[in-house]
Amino acid sequence: MFENVGDLQALDDAVVALSALREVAPIGLPERVEAVENLGVLLRLRFERLGDLDDITRSVEAHREVLAILSPDDPTYPRQQAQLASALMPRGVATTDRGDCEEALGLWQDALAALPPGHPDAGRHRQLVGVGLSVRAEVFGSLPHRNAAVAFWRAALGTTEPGSPQRFIAREMLGANLLGRFAEFTADADLAEALAVARDALADAGPEHRLQATRSLCSALDARFRRFGVREDLDELIEQGEVVLHLMPAEHPDRPAHEQGMVHARALRDDRA
Repeated sequence: MFENVGDLQALDDAVVALSALREVAPIGLPERVEAVENLGVLLRLRFERLGDLDDITRSVEAHREVLAILSPDDPTYPRQQAQLASALMPRGVATTDRGDCEEALGLWQDALAALPPGHPDAGRHRQLVGVGLSVRAEVFGSLPHRNAAVAFWRAALGTTEPGSPQRFIAREMLGANLLGRFAEFTADADLAEALAVARDALADAGPEHRLQATRSLCSALDARFRRFGVREDLDELIEQGEVVLHLMPAEHPDRPAHEQGMVHARALRDDRA
């Protein structure tokens, strides 16, 4: 039912239809449970499009309702925990509500712990835990939170197979958290490791990841240039920035900002010539 949600009118119509079904269907009816879950997902998607806090609050309420109906030993319970967490976390970020963020992280951790060994969803749930740790660190900025995120992604990188998409994600998230910790607490070792991680990610990146990997390398080079002012870092930043422009589609929403950054970097290089 989600194939047309890129159309805002179709999204609105689906929310209205599912809300109406929620009102009339008996509580506990499987069709009602499915409708309420889908309503929560669509409300979250509409919040991501429009930013209306009422939508994300209604999404949280819908997913809470589904979770309350199910028994903890229901095989779908971990998925529903993750659904509720996926609504709580963006609400917590939007409102800087630590309680929402902590509850979301706890739900993701509980959902992961409830899965049996080898479950096909384990990788996705583990990734959600890591994302939750990273978001918490980004929003609330304490050193223990950032340390937890760095430790999680470093461990994840050590346990993923070479060439797997999860390994690229682990590298990206580790590098981002190392740069975040450097920006907040100015540990030069974090900057050095973030740059090494970015270089490794780019060396291993397939075509589908090359743009993101190059942008991450640019971020690390920019941070080191700002820290130490070394000309070689600026030169490499410009070189890799040109690669980003080559790879980035003309309609990419970040392209204007990147182009402006390149203008600034070239002017800075010219001033130092």
